[in-house]
Amino acid sequence: MKRARRPLNKEISQKGFTKKGAGVYTDSCNEGAPAPGERKVFGMPKVDPEFLKQVRAWIEAHKEEMVEEIRRFVQVPSVSRADLAEEGKPFGPDCDKMLNFALKRGEEMGFHSVNHDHYCGSICMGPIENSIAIIGHLDVVPPGDGWIYPCYDLTRLNEDWVVGRGCSDNKGPAVMGLFAMKMLRDLKVELKHGIRVICGLSEETGMQDLSHYIAHDPVQPVVALVPDAGFPLNYAQKGTLGAHISIDLGSLKVLKDFEGGLVDNMVPAHAQAHLAVSAEEAKEALQKAGFVDERITVRPDGENGCVMEAAGLAAHAASPDKGVSAFNLLSGALLKSGLLDEGAQRAMRSVEEMSRDYFGETSGIGCEDPDSGKTTMNLGVAYTKAGRLTLHVDCRLSVASDLTQTEKGFREKCAQRGFEIDTISLGKPFYIDKKDPRAVALMDVYSQVTGRNDEPYSMGGGTYSRVMPCAITYGPGLPEDLPEPPVKLPEGHGGGHQPDELNYLPNLFLALEVYAAALVELDKIV
Repeated sequence: MKRARRPLNKEISQKGFTKKGAGVYTDSCNEGAPAPGERKVFGMPKVDPEFLKQVRAWIEAHKEEMVEEIRRFVQVPSVSRADLAEEGKPFGPDCDKMLNFALKRGEEMGFHSVNHDHYCGSICMGPIENSIAIIGHLDVVPPGDGWIYPCYDLTRLNEDWVVGRGCSDNKGPAVMGLFAMKMLRDLKVELKHGIRVICGLSEETGMQDLSHYIAHDPVQPVVALVPDAGFPLNYAQKGTLGAHISIDLGSLKVLKDFEGGLVDNMVPAHAQAHLAVSAEEAKEALQKAGFVDERITVRPDGENGCVMEAAGLAAHAASPDKGVSAFNLLSGALLKSGLLDEGAQRAMRSVEEMSRDYFGETSGIGCEDPDSGKTTMNLGVAYTKAGRLTLHVDCRLSVASDLTQTEKGFREKCAQRGFEIDTISLGKPFYIDKKDPRAVALMDVYSQVTGRNDEPYSMGGGTYSRVMPCAITYGPGLPEDLPEPPVKLPEGHGGGHQPDELNYLPNLFLALEVYAAALVELDKIV
């Protein structure tokens, strides 16, 4: 069982990123940092062995308490739903309930909390005005289908493994951050900065939570750690292109609609289409065309209609080639059936071509570099309204991508395929110099605590480092294969965006140890 988010490229390039024009390399984490000539000079931090001994003893004494706290957080459903927004609840009632619960739990632990306009919140120890932050998100992706264990509860498989939506991505790591703060307080560690845990609510749906906070609150952390990927340190993240595109489905005489997917950043595991023909006629058409695929099923729907369904394989949009798009399966089956009129045939051909283009190479956005790898593209959500099929597109752009040319190429290819672009947005990549003092200190702490000598990495997944100045993605996963869980799960289960989401507790406890030491060292140098 591999951890959900691995570096895309194990052979990390040593070249630096330089500003070469629109959409090339940026150093967002270094904005506001001292100029290179002004940076503090310091030696390799030496983590106090006695302090580490105290940290390990504290963790051993509080393991079960931490697991139970994760259970409490997992039990609150918190899919971010801006479409269900109410006054004072920008991401819907469930996320508002989650935020209130988290802030209350922080206060019950003896910390003080701040609600940032209901977009996110902070659980604080010491002054918020001069603080080091740990940023976790408490929103989760929708459950999806096929769970073996309860989705919104924490199932303990044995001493080392737990299952539940959010236990890994990202409620477990957020709770880990809260316990790091609790540990430093209990051990009476003297710090010149405050420590706080920022709880986000829309990381999975666009990070509007932190964007709002940054735009409206002048009190920002001096540096922040994001436990939403892996150790030792993430130094680069791909840029983004998100779009809603639509296409006419034709006369609707046979193909009435096409829908599926749960969120933009997940390869759709299910799709369905309503057809104005009987189930027998649809099955006969597929058989006549010689089409056989057990992932495609047809069932009756009413007196004269049927539903054709496709079962794909979910995967994170950062690695769509690891999944199987149900949109591609279904559009391909519909094309093979011979049942469609000219308009629907044209639309399904465009969907089929685009949904198998995991790297954007035929969609005008293909690019690759040695640090972040290939650009990727995922069609995550589909629905039909007033005879038009809308698709949500989630692209992770190689850091070498020129954003202006990428947008131009994407628009041209969409037009050629008959798609109209309803909305489009682009985001620059994230980058921190691996020689930055903060990066050096974090790498050194990780090496001393774990005894490992791993290299920093780039990735296609996006974290809050993209939107929060001076936020560095750091852990909690380790760059190695995990041991096999005690039960064998079906393919497509166990990952952060999959059914039966898993977390390996020994890694999380080790991350807590690393974080405790890292916070102390950062306190000295920022």
